[in-house]
Amino acid sequence: MKAKLLIFLLIFGMLTISSGTVFAIGGNGNGCYTSITMQDTNGNATDITWQASQNVTLCANVVVQSYAASTKHLNGNRTFGGASNSSVIYWQSSNEGTAISAAPSAADSSAFSGWNSL
Repeated sequence: MKAKLLIFLLIFGMLTISSGTVFAIGGNGNGCYTSITMQDTNGNATDITWQASQNVTLCANVVVQSYAASTKHLNGNRTFGGASNSSVIYWQSSNEGTAISAAPSAADSSAFSGWNSL
């Protein structure tokens, strides 16, 4: 389970910095998602869509070229996070049976102040 979330965060990071593709949630903003469609640099939807596994939610805070994202499985007891300005994967304990419902407080690693690092 933990490895699956870590792999997701790594893939998510690679997709967001790949050439000609940007993370798409309607431009800037924040929210929680179970699927995300990528856009090209002109804002046109691509055929690349990320779909979360069942009971997994991703919450993100995105501004221009910076993001912070956290993810959790509904039945897991840890929330994992990462940011575009850091290579660190962060985690914190969370309640099993509770989904995350709020985006990180900032679009960079400052959103994970007080979290543990892997």
